[in-house]
Amino acid sequence: MRTLVMLLALLCLSLTVHAQTSPAAEATTRRFAEALVRYDVVAMANELHPDVCQSFSTMAIRIVETTDPNTEKPALLKGLGVASLDDLKKLTPKQVTVKFFQLAFSKVTPQARAASLHTQITIIGSLLEKDCIDVLYRAETNPQNPTPRATVPAVAILKRDGATWKIASTPQMESMLTKLKTLTDGK
Repeated sequence: MRTLVMLLALLCLSLTVHAQTSPAAEATTRRFAEALVRYDVVAMANELHPDVCQSFSTMAIRIVETTDPNTEKPALLKGLGVASLDDLKKLTPKQVTVKFFQLAFSKVTPQARAASLHTQITIIGSLLEKDCIDVLYRAETNPQNPTPRATVPAVAILKRDGATWKIASTPQMESMLTKLKTLTDGK
């Protein structure tokens, strides 16, 4: 029995050591989530890890490359704020990411934007893993009015970019990239 108690104590101690929180990663997640609910793509992109910006840049370029050049490509390039595919390729991954999300968010209705402004972000906690930190947060719409109220839990995975923590992934980003990749595969 004594051995079992000691093993349980060691297990709890080892879990506690790995369950360190990171105020810096949590602050980054808060800034990212708050920028997202405001549809502030520049502020949002500032919190993204360079690898994420590279992924969105690559995907945006691939979408333009696979778009019908005679019908849809001119409108797509205009929506991205560039004159040509070559102009898009000259931008930094972060700049392309900003343009990509500006175009995507331009399709959001004014009603959805207004409702989003009342979203409250609550950081629940973080968990340090090997080379990343998972931050669990909650986005709660209409927090002053109990009905209708929507609470959405979310996880952001952060990696180091030099001395700072940056958003490396969220389930929503991964889902978006997967869907976009599916659309452009085979073209």
